[in-house]
Amino acid sequence: MLVRTLPLGIALANCYLVKTDDAVIVIDPAEAKDEIVEFLNSSDNKIILLTHCHFDHISGAKSLREKTGAKIAIHENDAGGLCDSELNAGNLFGIYVSPFTADITLKDVDKITLGSTQIDVLLTNGHTEGSVCYIINDCMFSGDTLFEGTVGRCDLPTGDYNKLLDSLDMLKNFSDKDYTVYSGHGNKTTLKKEIVYNPYFRRTF
Repeated sequence: MLVRTLPLGIALANCYLVKTDDAVIVIDPAEAKDEIVEFLNSSDNKIILLTHCHFDHISGAKSLREKTGAKIAIHENDAGGLCDSELNAGNLFGIYVSPFTADITLKDVDKITLGSTQIDVLLTNGHTEGSVCYIINDCMFSGDTLFEGTVGRCDLPTGDYNKLLDSLDMLKNFSDKDYTVYSGHGNKTTLKKEIVYNPYFRRTF
């Protein structure tokens, strides 16, 4: 599996281009760049995954769907944020996202199948009510739930600090496999490293 990282938009949110043996997956596109369009059009098995509804992770999704036919998926708890500038925090930063809806609304522990590729959906709310992590093979795409050494903020609409800590406790259940964690901003890390060294896993704050 190949993973390419593109920091995009005003907040330099990480957009991930994931290529498996028979599918292409775009995660959190802040822009609809030509190279992302070409990437999605390279396979009939394609999807756009959104880890949560904030403007810096969704802004390119609508245009990419129009140009490629790829379906957009987001957790049902955050689906309303795709057409609400308060929920997607665009109004706080002077960013307007043209409203759109998802093709697929997800639930916790859903599985998405593209050809032989399976994507597992984990609800990890706290940053937003519908924040998720996506697991593809040995990779975890954590959005703004988990960063290297820290976690996402909880002071935006539907954020909840205690729920975020509960989500981290749940992620400890996946420590039997050392997932590479691809975060919504910043560097990649590993789940085992974060469980040991990230202070939020130890609830020291």
